Amino acid sequence: MNSMGKRFLGGTHFDLGVRLHFLRQHKATFLIGVLLFAFYSFGLVIPKGIGVPGVLLVLLGIALCFRDTIKGQSGAALNAKALPIKAYFVPMLLLSSFGIAATCSLLATDPAYLSWSRFDHPSRYLLVLFLFWAISKRKINPNMLYWAFCLGSIGCGLIAFYSFYITGQLGATGAAGHRIMFGCLAAMLTIFVLNMQQTRPDLFGRVFGICAFLSGSMATLLSGSRGAWLGFLVTFLVWLVLTFSKINKKFLVVLTGVLVGGLLADTYLGRGLVQDRVMQVERDISAYMDTGLVIDSSVGSRLEMWKAAIFIFSEHPFLGAGPKTFYPESKRLIENGGIRDYQYGFQHAHSQYLEALATMGLIGFCSLLILWLGPLLWSVKFKLQLQKMVLKESVSQEAEVYANLCILLCVGFIVFGLTEAILDRHIGVLFFLITACVCLSQMVRIKYRDL
Repeated sequence: MNSMGKRFLGGTHFDLGVRLHFLRQHKATFLIGVLLFAFYSFGLVIPKGIGVPGVLLVLLGIALCFRDTIKGQSGAALNAKALPIKAYFVPMLLLSSFGIAATCSLLATDPAYLSWSRFDHPSRYLLVLFLFWAISKRKINPNMLYWAFCLGSIGCGLIAFYSFYITGQLGATGAAGHRIMFGCLAAMLTIFVLNMQQTRPDLFGRVFGICAFLSGSMATLLSGSRGAWLGFLVTFLVWLVLTFSKINKKFLVVLTGVLVGGLLADTYLGRGLVQDRVMQVERDISAYMDTGLVIDSSVGSRLEMWKAAIFIFSEHPFLGAGPKTFYPESKRLIENGGIRDYQYGFQHAHSQYLEALATMGLIGFCSLLILWLGPLLWSVKFKLQLQKMVLKESVSQEAEVYANLCILLCVGFIVFGLTEAILDRHIGVLFFLITACVCLSQMVRIKYRDL
């Protein structure tokens, strides 16, 4: 096997016998790794690329929890003592808070809106706890995640290039089928690559990571999603703060120059996508304020939907009108003259915060803050604890990678949620929950077993 193949498989020394022995001893860990690799590599590239691996991961987590419980192997996965209950409690509470609030709101909703299918949304936040439990007992290889992020970013870039420049489609959608979701998740993969690229010991891995970053950045740009652009910018700045003391300053200057050069090229040599989309905001707001025009105006539609969400919240302040009730409630307001009609018949409020207030009330809004701010603050605290300890370089590097990934994930979704109901779609929920689950579980494993 050549050196490139050895690096791809995660090391400079490759022994087939050792790897096969590892697979026999750690079948579950290997299967989790394969599903995670498919989840991030093909999620935005092929149809059902996120849904199928994501659901299989959750089902595998449930199966492993029952198997470990029945066989009494809670600590066998790592040949170590079982984790204390307190190690699980806080992260599991953070991950499930939004699902618990959604269930309470659903049970309290108007019986006319109540159906078994509506329990699908909150159930995801509860079922993922089994996956957290299972992964926290097993070591997930960061090297595998890095290559998955890279391949996913490159795939997004190729699809975006083909959609925008070959077919002439305004706003790449990829397998997500929705340009905002595609842009937001492509931005996340791209920032994840950037976060891990600097830790690569091999030249090939670093160069491949740079190519993946540039490809993912192009995908984010060509999605045409202003929310994704803003999220990308904010998470990039947060990454700078997290890693500034360790980053290669020459690399940073070159990287920033390439990004700025790409924007200038789009403005003056390309189709001016960024300039047109930004100027459209000003035109839409002016039209909405001056004439009340909402038709053919994405910004005007959002302003009217946000007004509807506030009206719905005022009528149901504590538990909201119920999950997935925004469309019928806003339609009622339109018929009663409470708000002006808008063109598209959206099923959500195009803001995760206002969506939570309207459909789940104050309880839902607070649980949303817990879902996003909780893991963020937990990771920041974990990162600060690392700085006070003397650790092996490998353990310290792995711990910092997962802490940074979780921080960047939460910051990204906090920003995306301003103008998009990012958790209203299946792929958005799975991407956030599974990524947060991986990061938190590995930080728990490191904190209570490796430190």
